[in-house]
Amino acid sequence: MAGYLGSWKAFCLRSAFNEQMAEELESKRPGHIAALDEMCSRFVDARLRKRVSYAGPPYAIPFSDPPEIVKQWVADLLTPRAFDSLGRRPSDEIQASIVEREKLARSDLEEAADSQMNKFDLPLSPTDNDTAFTQPAPLMAAQQSPFTAKHLQYDRVKGNRRYG
Repeated sequence: MAGYLGSWKAFCLRSAFNEQMAEELESKRPGHIAALDEMCSRFVDARLRKRVSYAGPPYAIPFSDPPEIVKQWVADLLTPRAFDSLGRRPSDEIQASIVEREKLARSDLEEAADSQMNKFDLPLSPTDNDTAFTQPAPLMAAQQSPFTAKHLQYDRVKGNRRYG
């Protein structure tokens, strides 16, 4: 199973890690970027798989055609690891940006996994709708009397139409 980025060139398009650095890392450690891509992609899967039932239907994990935001999350998680593997320290202003993007990716993943009102439209499992956005449902019904619900239940069982 391959990672969501697919190649180190796709990684470089979304990252501060440039192609010369990627070629250097590939020459030193062949296949290392692909392994990091796989590891970060499975981390994203694991985080999104834990979407609890109250937050809505589950996502289609692993994504067959990952959305662009998922690819960006993987790239943001992979960038600091790639710099560490290469043994280079980015300049201070780039380093701060890399760390900030990784923190943002982690918080976005946590929000996508836990939230009830999503801000990310990720594909759902094939048994459900094809989008993570759902219409809100009413949480309660207002009745005239506190006993109306009991009467309605009785009428449903007995077949009367006294209240409805």
